[in-house]
Amino acid sequence: MGKYVKQIWISAPREDVIDAIKTPDTWRVIVPSMQDAEVTEADDDGYRLDFTYKLGGVRIKRAIETGEAEADDQWIFELTGMITGTYTFDISEQGTGTRVKFDAQYNVSNRVLERITRRFANRYVTRQLDSLLSNLKHYLEMEKAEIEPGPIET
Repeated sequence: MGKYVKQIWISAPREDVIDAIKTPDTWRVIVPSMQDAEVTEADDDGYRLDFTYKLGGVRIKRAIETGEAEADDQWIFELTGMITGTYTFDISEQGTGTRVKFDAQYNVSNRVLERITRRFANRYVTRQLDSLLSNLKHYLEMEKAEIEPGPIET
């Protein structure tokens, strides 16, 4: 089983971060290599997003589904398909922004690993998770940016 833990600080209110990860459309923007994403289940408690994911040139079916949170500032997502596991987001206010601790635990199926090496798969997934967090930060911080059109002063 692979494990990935990282913290980032986002210059956005805690509520905006929570809203972003609770919204299926956000996942389509922040998850690299996600293709053909479709919400297949949705209710007041959460949703299930089925999609295709490219891992080292191999297309695999995956799903991410909202899970049970143990606390108000913790959000858990269950992964199913050829990569299984959990994504846990611990979200807390910190100063004028939000601290996001991201803990991913995943297992790549042996069928996929037959086609690519375990070492490559773990490195690839680590880079993808780094990109996911970076994209989340960029998505939240740039969404609120006020950019006025006009000439660039030199």
